[in-house]
Amino acid sequence: MPGGNSTSGARTGVRVVVAGDRFTGKSSLIAAAATESFPENVPRVLPPTRLPADFFPDRVPVTIIDTSSGLESRGKLFEELKRADVVLLTYACDQPLTVSRLSSFWLEELRRLEVPDIFYYAQKAVLHPTAPLFDQENQTLKPRCERALRRIFLLCDHDMDGALNDAELNDFQVKCFNAPLQPAEIVGVRRVVQEKNKEGVNDLGLTLQGFLFLHTLFIEKGRIETTWAVLRKFGYDDELKLRDHLLPVPSKHAPDQSVELTIEAVEFLRGIFRLFDIDNHGALRPADLDELFSTAPENPWCEGPYRDAAERTTQRNLTLKGFLAEWDLMTLLDPKGSLANLIYVGYDGNPASALQITRRRTVGSQEATNRKKCFSLLSVWPFSAIHNPTVAEHYAANVVDQHGGSKKTLILQEISEDGAKKLLSNKESLAGCDVAIFLYDRQV
Repeated sequence: MPGGNSTSGARTGVRVVVAGDRFTGKSSLIAAAATESFPENVPRVLPPTRLPADFFPDRVPVTIIDTSSGLESRGKLFEELKRADVVLLTYACDQPLTVSRLSSFWLEELRRLEVPDIFYYAQKAVLHPTAPLFDQENQTLKPRCERALRRIFLLCDHDMDGALNDAELNDFQVKCFNAPLQPAEIVGVRRVVQEKNKEGVNDLGLTLQGFLFLHTLFIEKGRIETTWAVLRKFGYDDELKLRDHLLPVPSKHAPDQSVELTIEAVEFLRGIFRLFDIDNHGALRPADLDELFSTAPENPWCEGPYRDAAERTTQRNLTLKGFLAEWDLMTLLDPKGSLANLIYVGYDGNPASALQITRRRTVGSQEATNRKKCFSLLSVWPFSAIHNPTVAEHYAANVVDQHGGSKKTLILQEISEDGAKKLLSNKESLAGCDVAIFLYDRQV
């Protein structure tokens, strides 16, 4: 529904469209409801007006849409009528014709709109859903949508000056819609943004703020398919994540193989670390990490198993070793998620060259061990009266230096005694770890 329902079924907002003949007081009625007064000077058409939840006993906010009955606005009027939860028709008591036109024109128009468009809007709701992109209650882009559009903006800002110039804007238009923008259309885009959002345009072109404003405007005007076309052109699915076919994760052929980052991917990560280490202190602050992952659906390291899994300073900043260890851990546990996040944060190489499969271990094969970059250690703590049992799995990862200057990543996984029983029930379950440590209490 246009007004929006939450996943629990409770309505989160009501969209009311006010329509009627000219000079029947549509805008004045809305202004009076919003201000609880009768303003003398009211614009011909008001922008969307939101009455907050505390206005009403059921605490459901109402968004009121004003409309123009002019012929030049007829298309937009019908679009708004189609999106409405409620249509409020107005008439003027001193103009009898406006009363008769309620039944002779307005109700007939509503009936005409209703039947032919049912299947069109049913299809549109499935192909171009509003819920993932837009918060109806607050009339804002949802965080994941904003993050995806931020990444798209940065990809299109080829000269990295923080704005899309005319050529970059035109390239974006051609990529997404297979049609160039005419010079007059580019001027028109800039003018629309500048009128509503002064920070949306500067001397260099359309800023990120302006880019986000444009997509908010598209959605507000019922053109959500435009934003979806952009997102899908850049590889996003309905959950605003990169589609699986863009994430070529190599397949393991044996249980003792694992997935690792290639040298190319590691060098990219070293570079991105230096880029976001603004103060050159050799560590990323939590705010730096949030900025680094601002083009990903979310920061993947805010929760387990990655939270607190790697080396940090006393100020809770992430060192370079800790940063690379976190990526190694994520690649081991979730190769597809690791590759996706590499791309989100700016990796522009061939995705197939970012990950590799380790060689199989064979008895006496030192070469496979030397070439392997990450080593998995399994730790099992049994229950005893002295030590509290391990209930949930925990991970710790760190990069260690070896003789000769090479580096290896050690990943320690702690599992419970029950988890160990399940692990040992399958003869191949230990194949994925390089070392298993079974601890015991000699006093028990």
